Amino acid sequence: MSLTDSRIVADTAVVVTSAGTISARGALGLRRDVRDTLVVNASVSHSELGPVLRAMAASDSAADSTAKEPAPTAMDSARGTVTVQARVVGSVDSLDVAAEV
Repeated sequence: MSLTDSRIVADTAVVVTSAGTISARGALGLRRDVRDTLVVNASVSHSELGPVLRAMAASDSAADSTAKEPAPTAMDSARGTVTVQARVVGSVDSLDVAAEV
């Protein structure tokens, strides 16, 4: 990543963890009058996707809302990969985002 007087530029930025990968390339303007585009790809692969699904506000129809302690639900055993592709356009103080999950 680099900074110019008007942009933050990511030729290729990659973050890899045990839970997944995020990569970004492109730029965003540092001032309101400078707009650019940043493309972000993220992939989360995990044996338990329950926390990710809850963070995305997914509901689990099998959950018992009257239980004192939350019992394991179908969501807790969800496994697989969630992939997000996003296009961020604008400057750091004014962004337009289009994403596909």
